[in-house]
Amino acid sequence: MLELILMAVFCGKLRELLQAKGRSAFAYQLALVGLWMFVEPVLLTLLCAALIFTLGSAGEQLVLFAYVAAIFGALTTSLIVFAAAMAAPPSRMPPTA
Repeated sequence: MLELILMAVFCGKLRELLQAKGRSAFAYQLALVGLWMFVEPVLLTLLCAALIFTLGSAGEQLVLFAYVAAIFGALTTSLIVFAAAMAAPPSRMPPTA
C-alpha cells in the first residue's frame, strides 16, 4: 500500500515539475509506473531468489529485507525518472492556459 501512495505522490510531483517547464508529464509518469511496476520487481525477485538459493532455508527469514529492498528499488527508479525530468529542457512553445 505504501508503494501505491508513493507512486501517486511522485506522479503528482512529476506533473508539477514538468508543467512548470511547459512539457507534458505523461511520458515521464508512464516511465515511472513502468519502471516501478515491471522492471524493479523482476530485479528484486531475482535478488531474493539468489539469496534463498545461496542461503537455503535461512534465506526465507529475509522477508523484511525483501520489503525494504522493494522500497529502496522503487525510490531508485523514481530518482532515475526525476533526474531525466529535471534534465529536460523547457518547451519552446508558450504554455497553454
